[in-house]
This record gives sequence, C-alpha cells and structure tokens, in this order.
Amino acid sequence: ELDVVGNITDNGDGTYSFDGTFPIITSAMGDNVVHAFRVLFEDGCGNQTSEIIEFDVIDCKAPAPICINGLTVTLMPQDEGDCAMVVWAADFEGSPIYDCSGQGPETNDLGQSRVHSYAIYRTIDVEADPDFVPDPADNSILLTQEDEESTVVFVYTFDEEGNYTFCETYVLVQGDTNCELQSTGTIGGVIMTEDNETIEGVEVNLSGSENTSVLTESDGSYSFLNATIGADYSVTPYLNADPLNGVTTFDLIKISRHVLNVEPLDNPYKMIAADANRSNSITTLDMIQIRRLILNIITEFPNNTSWRFIDSEYEFADMDNPWLEEFPELINVNNLPDIGLPGADFVGVKIGDVNGTAQSNALVGDDRNLEGVFHLQAEDIELKTGNTYTVAITCENLSQLKGFQGTLQLKGVELLDIEYGEATAENFGLRFMEQGYLTMSWNQPGEAHIVAINRDVREDVFFSLVIKAKDDRMLHEALSINDRYTMAESYKVPSVLSDISLGERAETSALGIEFTTSIAEGSAFELYQNSPNPFLETTLIGFNLPQASEALITISDASGRVLHISKGEYSAGYNAVQVTKSLLQGASGVVSYTLRTDRYTATRQMIVVE
Repeated sequence: ELDVVGNITDNGDGTYSFDGTFPIITSAMGDNVVHAFRVLFEDGCGNQTSEIIEFDVIDCKAPAPICINGLTVTLMPQDEGDCAMVVWAADFEGSPIYDCSGQGPETNDLGQSRVHSYAIYRTIDVEADPDFVPDPADNSILLTQEDEESTVVFVYTFDEEGNYTFCETYVLVQGDTNCELQSTGTIGGVIMTEDNETIEGVEVNLSGSENTSVLTESDGSYSFLNATIGADYSVTPYLNADPLNGVTTFDLIKISRHVLNVEPLDNPYKMIAADANRSNSITTLDMIQIRRLILNIITEFPNNTSWRFIDSEYEFADMDNPWLEEFPELINVNNLPDIGLPGADFVGVKIGDVNGTAQSNALVGDDRNLEGVFHLQAEDIELKTGNTYTVAITCENLSQLKGFQGTLQLKGVELLDIEYGEATAENFGLRFMEQGYLTMSWNQPGEAHIVAINRDVREDVFFSLVIKAKDDRMLHEALSINDRYTMAESYKVPSVLSDISLGERAETSALGIEFTTSIAEGSAFELYQNSPNPFLETTLIGFNLPQASEALITISDASGRVLHISKGEYSAGYNAVQVTKSLLQGASGVVSYTLRTDRYTATRQMIVVE
C-alpha cells in the first residue's frame, strides 16, 4: 500500500521536488519499511502513465549528550591493596536525551524514545588512537592512583542506528585517608650571569614525561609546578635574541690581548663568550665574526646562539680550557624525588661579551659610563658641487687610543672610495652605504701599546674618504658620527705606561668628529692620493702647502720617462690640479706623480685605465 502523505512541487525548470514528514518504521525482521510515492504523467490528449518511486527514511544523526560539568570521585582501598573507584558514563547525564531511534519505552511528547546507551573514555586514550571507535559496552572506567588529579574524559551517546557523538568533561580524583594519589613536585631555578645578574626572557624547555616550556621572569626565575614524582626530565634553556647586546669593539680589544697572550681572559665563562664561532677555541676567526656583527655586516652569529647556558653546579676540569671536556648545557634528573628539583640553576653566557656589559633584564639600565668625547679630526673645507675631494680622517695621541667604533653619516656627498691607513678594509661596514651610513670598528693590534711607548704624540691618518659633492656645503655639514647602527664610543688609557693591564674596562668615551679650520700658514705639507683612482679620463691631485710657494708636479711612467710636468704658484693650504689622460702620452697602468717645492718633496702612484 502506497503512502500518500507529501507534496510534489514544480520547480519551474523542468524538475520537481517531493517533501513530507515520514516516520522511521521497522519491520518485524528488523528492516526499515520502504516508503513510496506515485507520480502520474498526462499528455495533452489525455493519455496517462505513472511511476512508483520507493525510498527509505534513515536516521544518520546521533543524539547530542548533555553532560554534567565535572564529578568528584574518592578512591577507596581494594582487596588487592590498591586504591580505585569505578565511574559510570551514565553518571554524567545532565538531563534525559531523546531520539527518534532511542533504546527504551520512555517517550516524550514528540514520540521520541529516551537514550540509555552511553560510553566513557579518558580523553588522552582517545586522542592517542587515530582509529578510535567508541563501543557502548565501554560504559565505565576504573580510576586509580595513577590517574591525574583532574582527569579529562569523553562521554559518548548512541542510538539504535549506531550513530554516536560525545561531550567533554572531567573527574576530580581524590583519595581517602588510606589512599595517596600520584604526587607531583616542582622543577625550578634561577638563570643568572657570572656576575649574578638575572636573565629575563629565557625560554626554558622541560622534556621527558611531560613536554612544556616557560619564560624566565625579570628575576631570572622559572618553575614547572606539576612534574610527576619518580619521572625522568631534562631542563634546557634557550635564548637567541639581540646578539649585539653587550658586544662592542672593547670586547675585541680584550680578545685580541688574549689571543696574543698579553692579558689572557681570566675565567672559563669569558672564554666561552669569546668563542663566537663555537669552535671550542679562541682565534682571530672569532674576532672577525664579532667585528662583522658590530659593523652590521651580519645580524647574528652563523654557528652560535646569542646566549649559552651552563649548569651552575658544573665545575670545569681545567679553568684555562673550558673545552677540555663537554660542559653541560642542560640538567637531567632521573626518578624525580619527592622534593622535586628546586635548584636547577644555570649560568648564562652572552656570546661576544667578554667584559660583562650585556643588559640581561628590564631592570638593568645601560651601564656605559662615557667619560667625555674623543674626537676624530678632519680639515673643514668648502665643498663645491661635482668636485671630488680626498678627506683625511686623523687622530691625536694615537698611542693612548685602544679602539673606537661608531656610525659615520654622510650627507650631500657620494662616497667614491676609502683609502686605508691605520684602519683597513676589515674595519668598515658598507651595508647601509646607500642610505649614507658607514659603520666603523677599529682597535690597536694586541702589542701596539709596547711599540707605542717611544712613539711621539702626533697626528695619524686613520683613513681617507674620497667623496664627490652633490651640492655646495662645508665639510662639517657633510660628515657626522652617531649611534644609528653601531654605537659611537672609544677606548683609551691615561698613558701607554698604564696599559700593561686593561682590567675589565678602559676609559670609555663617546666618539665624535671635529673639524679644524682650513689649512693655514705653518700647517703640514702633504700630497694626497689622486681621486678617482684608478681613472679613465680625468683625475684630481690634491695637496697641502704650509705657505704659499711655487710647486712642480711631475708625472712619470714605470721606466722613469717623464709624461707631464705642471708648474705653478699655489696658496697656503689645500690645492688641487686636474690631470686628463690625454696629457699622459698614451700611458696606462701604474704611473707615479711627484710634488716638489723649494723645501718639500713627496711621491705617490696612480693607475691609468686603458
């Protein structure tokens, strides 16, 4: 017999839809009864035909459980001597659940039967099994002393069709006076530098029976509160941030003196800090990496982290060689005792910082104590648009200067070349040159103080800048020193004789640049390197004269053949002569030029490009 309850709707596009409300009816054999509807078709002539379409009504959605939010269960002693208690899935039923294919005679106003089929599992067991399928037979779990104090569970409900879903809740597990629960302890400690300054922001990782991590507070402390007694753990700190923190050219001075055995670093932590490339040794390669970091050529140590951490209880086998045996950078604990592990402390080592100036927490300020300003020097000259100049950067009392660093800013000029003197290519960083910034880091060679004892105090050329003016301005408007990328500071000693031991810090001053007035009567005679060099068409030869006089410039090839002579009357101070390739009789390669006056002579070489 066909069901006739329902509606057929013309969708207007040549299709029809059929909808209605139909019960789930099961035969005595347990099969669903097939429903059907009849579709009648009639043409314009009154001819008719029909089709009977059968369909089943299937329940495919599980009843949603309503769970109590947590139960408390007290463990009780058992005959076997253990403590346990059973908890039933049905205990978590917050309110009756009904479904159109329920399991019992109880029905609601809609004719739906109450669901009585439940299952319960620990959440960790379900999540650990990717092929998990719940079973209505698992309607209880046995809780013991091994369970967590707060055990999370999944409670499942089922209907007659086998559909299921779950709710998540928990059990608070307690023991009576004769039952002890699985106990937990605390693993914690403090992370400090060798100078007992606490280190903030260290990521401390706990691995083993549980895996988690925390960050140290400003007081350097960390703690893991719920570590299981009797379990095995490893504690490993990690921090790889702000590698420039505490790293300056003064550290390079200290490391250089260690490498040359002039003044060795006095403890293993400083030696580890000096080992920038993590080679288990201290060499000039470490100094190269540190200087490249100071100059902002690199932004982190390629083979090292910014900080390393060593178990504070560790005693080095050889205080002069911390790498004689592998030092522990983690703390292991097997069978965690009842008191936990409250003293898992570490000593933090800031890589590159051998004099302990790194800021280790937010409560520590910048401890740079700058005593005045040490000035590099340059003659202040008037720059004209399009002209090229060679600017000598000099310094007084070089014998007392141990090193300096800073950021040289150039405005309104283009840097064409750097001519090296006391400073060489390794002392400069060109990464930000397009923005007009040149980073600098220089220090005396390790034995320079011994050689310098008998050196007269004089003015020495550190380096010369070959610049081209983009507009008219004075040199002091074009050059300045600041902290933009590399902090500007210098290091010196009161006198060379007091420099036998630098101690932790030399006298540290800010670094600046001062400009003297244009060279006048009585200033030095000097012949500068031509600019540009090498040159293809035109170059400029600059020179200084102590007083106005006649001067002769002679250009010769490598064999001594004179290619060009220029003679003229020149004023005291800076002068320049332009030389074109056409004046050199087709010569190319290395040629020399000589400046002569009635009292002075100087010669330099230049390169002519074919």
